[in-house]
Amino acid sequence: ANARKEFVQAIVGREELGVVICDPERLPPLEAAYVDFLRMFPRFAETLAVDDMRAREYAHLRHRVCCDYSGFGLFSHLQRVCNSPSSSFRLAYVSANLPTHALYGSSTGSSSLESHVRRKIMDHFRISDTDYCMVFTASKGSAVKLLAESYRFDLHQCLLTSYDHHSQSIEWMIGCAREKGAKVSSVRFRWPSLRICSRELRKQLVEKKVSGRRTVKGLFVFPLQSRVTGARYSYQWIPFAQENHWQVLLDASALGPRDMDALGLSVFRPDFIVSSFYKVFGADPSGFGCLFIKRSAIKCLHNTTRARSVGMVKLLSCPSSQLGEEERPEFPPGLERDALDQTKVLGMINIKNRLRYLISWLLLSLAKLRHPASSSHGFKAPLVQIYGPSGRKYDRGASMAFNLYDWDGLLFQPTLVQRLADRNSISLGLAQIKNVKFVDLVPDFQNISPRKSNAFGSSQSSSPESQQEFLVVTIALSYVSSFEDVYRVWEFVAKFLDADFVNKE
Repeated sequence: ANARKEFVQAIVGREELGVVICDPERLPPLEAAYVDFLRMFPRFAETLAVDDMRAREYAHLRHRVCCDYSGFGLFSHLQRVCNSPSSSFRLAYVSANLPTHALYGSSTGSSSLESHVRRKIMDHFRISDTDYCMVFTASKGSAVKLLAESYRFDLHQCLLTSYDHHSQSIEWMIGCAREKGAKVSSVRFRWPSLRICSRELRKQLVEKKVSGRRTVKGLFVFPLQSRVTGARYSYQWIPFAQENHWQVLLDASALGPRDMDALGLSVFRPDFIVSSFYKVFGADPSGFGCLFIKRSAIKCLHNTTRARSVGMVKLLSCPSSQLGEEERPEFPPGLERDALDQTKVLGMINIKNRLRYLISWLLLSLAKLRHPASSSHGFKAPLVQIYGPSGRKYDRGASMAFNLYDWDGLLFQPTLVQRLADRNSISLGLAQIKNVKFVDLVPDFQNISPRKSNAFGSSQSSSPESQQEFLVVTIALSYVSSFEDVYRVWEFVAKFLDADFVNKE
């Protein structure tokens, strides 16, 4: 409660200053900005152990800002050169039926390494193998596709998805459901906050009655957090959906390190869970996905030959490292080597606060950037349009979506922004926002509509209701992200205030 109150006071105090920056040359230097940042968020000083760890283990990131991943972070140097049980493995594909492999795969043919990683992940999610079965997959997308092929959409003929962005694996699931005769629908999100349209979702979950002998309507696919916009959604949708005879697939792949400590799966018990451990354990291949299946839900899956080739895997140990003993780096006794252990040592609360301060500062700083007023416009047009929760939101994820516009409201194409960022040693992502419902429009919507229509490459203004998908630039912070990272992003974006910047580049 105190942390939330301090956060709100810091945000209000900053907004009362009303600072606007119209010239990239007027940005404060890094050192001055950092001092001001610490004055705004003094608790950030409690997380400086992360900066020490980054300097020690992530020196290869010193000249690169990596903001194009979500969830867990990049390899540390030690993960790449040390030969430990969870940092030296390879994936081998498994050809089996999902229900059978889920029930018996962990007890037959599992390597000691796979058992070690399985126990570690189950502990991370705080769930018991007496309640859930766990299957390794090549990726999170493979986990979704595997469930899509195996789920009995022919009996439970509804699929309801809730994503504010395009997901290739979810599109695969939609295709599978339609092939099996299921009715497919999607949750919609309010513009511009991209909050769930709660009234509509409640109606979608309640409206269809269960008839005859069927006890399940279908599958409700629900992410706890948008990996694109950082919007977080209420856990209460899980029991509400189950009370209305839906099975729930929980997508936990966008959650950051140790967020599962607060998940409380003993209270919220989804029928299926998918997650990704990208670049957490080991060297190449850098990660894998997981599909958790509640044991009572296995009966809703069926054996299918198509699912055999989707992407179930097992973990096998790699040959010993090629490094000689003299080449192995020295590290302190007890130093944890993978991302789960690192974040456990650093502390969940510290990590969550650190990411909250960094993403909020970046959002507020980007909002300061405005084009100079011109004779044709009586206002200073914003350079940045944010999609999703603002920097004032305490409970949001460490990712964000945005686009950049020139002084006349014309879009800088997201692909161009990404390319120019790469030239400046900054990695940004791209995503397709979708399922947007344009309601509660702001009074100056006439200034927003053509800006948004240009996101489709159109030079003509059109009705916003017909434009429910558009490309955006994305930023996702990790627990190893630093203040210098977000400052460099701010510094790069501010360059677009210079009318000649793009031409110069």
